[in-house]
Amino acid sequence: ILILTGLSGTLAESPSAAFLSAGRTALFYYSISWIVLGAGSRIAVTIQSANFEDRNDWRRNLEAMRWQPMVVSLCMALGLALEIVAAVLGQDRSGWLVRTGAAISALAMAFWFLFAFRIYSNTFRRAISTGIWLALWMMLIGLLSRSITGSTSVHWAHLFFASGLALLTLSVMTRVVLAHGRWDLGSENRSPSLWIVIILLIGAGATRASAHLLPQSYLNHLGYAAFLFVLAVLVWCLRFLYSTVVQSSKQ
Repeated sequence: ILILTGLSGTLAESPSAAFLSAGRTALFYYSISWIVLGAGSRIAVTIQSANFEDRNDWRRNLEAMRWQPMVVSLCMALGLALEIVAAVLGQDRSGWLVRTGAAISALAMAFWFLFAFRIYSNTFRRAISTGIWLALWMMLIGLLSRSITGSTSVHWAHLFFASGLALLTLSVMTRVVLAHGRWDLGSENRSPSLWIVIILLIGAGATRASAHLLPQSYLNHLGYAAFLFVLAVLVWCLRFLYSTVVQSSKQ
């Protein structure tokens, strides 16, 4: 519903500024956050639980939760409602309603990430679990920055997208490609290429997020960030996607 609401702004002939602002917020932040909370509770936890001795109990307890997901979702909905009201009232990113809504949703995400995804712990022995762990932290930092940095949050939000969402997507895709491409799953633990991708995406997000701090070289930093991001995607595609296609063609 939120994705369709956000996309509807592109279908209108002359959408109002408030409609565009509310749609973008619903599409870019809240729809993605809800997808991560929902799908991530199954996919990310399945991958991350290998680092914990009580992994079976962890998954069972997570599936048995009833009121916690509802509270988190209600807090997210409240945050979105406040930001929509702020858009209607004409407040910009530094407005108190925007920052309050962003803070409520970010704290709800923080609660779920800490107690459901257990991002407070990581062994760093497995590349894929480290990628997911870093991605979740980057997403959380990016969301928190929306309430802290105000007018400059559009820059810091790239931690949410480039270092968070992109890294989470490629990490999960790595498991999918290895599992369905008849690969040895050990590659997700020791592949140097995956570690390179993690470093490049973290660097891309950090470079883009901090570009505004150096106004004299702002455009250069945008170029550096784009280069690192594209390079990370190319490295991943060459190592996993292309190799899987070649391997499948030989069978």
